Amino acid sequence: MSTGRSHVCADHLQAVERVRDFPIHGTTVSVREELYRCAVCGEEEYSFEQVVAPERRASALYREQNRFLGPDEIAALRRRWGLSQARLEDALGVGRKTVARWEAGRVLQSRALDNLLRAGARW
Repeated sequence: MSTGRSHVCADHLQAVERVRDFPIHGTTVSVREELYRCAVCGEEEYSFEQVVAPERRASALYREQNRFLGPDEIAALRRRWGLSQARLEDALGVGRKTVARWEAGRVLQSRALDNLLRAGARW
């Protein structure tokens, strides 16, 4: 596994787990993260997946605990309304690619927009 690190670190990397806190909508969500740490110098390294996975888990946990619509639910509503992502973004007054990010689980919608989507679902 070559990541451009020095040969000293490459031979001494250890997998490490720890808890990391993520600020989400004025609260803190704690999730486990995995990384590599050099046993010699203490340098920490992450793979791409190790960078994005904890934040996605934190968002999913927050979404579940606070009963936000999930990515699949948002996509299903949009399709039920016969809208493209761009048309829903225009209707909600949000920026381009926002709905795509919600539907991919990369960004969490605000409570106000979650409520607006839910209100639209009742029509």
